[in-house]
Amino acid sequence: TLLLIDPAFSNCVDKDDAVKINNFTENFGLFRNNNILSIERKNLSADYDTVFYNLGQMRIKKYQFQIIADQIEARTGTALFLEDLYLKRKTALSLSDTSVYNFSITSDTGSYARNRFRLLFNPSVVYYNFTATALGTMVALDWKVAEEININRYEVERSFDAFNFSSINTQVSNGNTTVPVTYQILDKDLLPGIYYYRIKSISNIGVIKYSEVAQVKLMKPNPAIYIAPNPVTDNIIHLQMNTVSAGKYTVRLLNNAGQEMQISTINHTGANTLHTMALNQIIAKGTYQVELSAKGKKTMVLPVLIQ
Repeated sequence: TLLLIDPAFSNCVDKDDAVKINNFTENFGLFRNNNILSIERKNLSADYDTVFYNLGQMRIKKYQFQIIADQIEARTGTALFLEDLYLKRKTALSLSDTSVYNFSITSDTGSYARNRFRLLFNPSVVYYNFTATALGTMVALDWKVAEEININRYEVERSFDAFNFSSINTQVSNGNTTVPVTYQILDKDLLPGIYYYRIKSISNIGVIKYSEVAQVKLMKPNPAIYIAPNPVTDNIIHLQMNTVSAGKYTVRLLNNAGQEMQISTINHTGANTLHTMALNQIIAKGTYQVELSAKGKKTMVLPVLIQ
């Protein structure tokens, strides 16, 4: 079979496509709009696209696919996968070279199902919930990906102008998984100012995909009230209150969505005092905000990293 990709081609079956003539034995073709094709011409007009294959009259034996890719023009960050619905497996393919996939046909009906195989043009990785949180002289960088298939590593890049980025850290991939994965690193010993960050994923075959850019502003430390140590590692938030007026304060721990995770009260005398807030065991690791409020007083919000 032959798949030709060009922005000028239509994704409907037309004169540019060739209908397949069936063989007397095994048949393998491309399937689109209820037509089995030997040649399909199409365009890749979206981040996600699928090419369907059709199996017919297969014998019980071992087979091998050779997928020869040459000069495929796809969107930046696009990866190519062969999906085997019978084995529930995705295999990364090269966009510029030959890839091989071995499979077997057995007496199990699923192994010779007509629609067992399909090609997937997908983003190599899908980022969501990428945040940069100021923590005193540090920035906590948290990102989550929808799944990981054939990802080698992530490079964390920083910029001072949102244009010129340089790598500051590398995070090795956790490996292939179809469930969401969360990562976190700390960028330490920073001066006050505005910083820009992005994540660069690199697949095992060199496909690169960038996250959106996250911006964060580091302020000069406020000695009046602060959390130390930060990150919190012992399930207790230590809140140092110095030049803070006396009063009864409500302390709320909020997640990044603004949801209340825990609440307590502090009776502050006005003297320099270290207050503590023991965390519930259900508090997951990550970045949060500690909100202090009192009647007639300005609400204060402090970022905290719980590890």
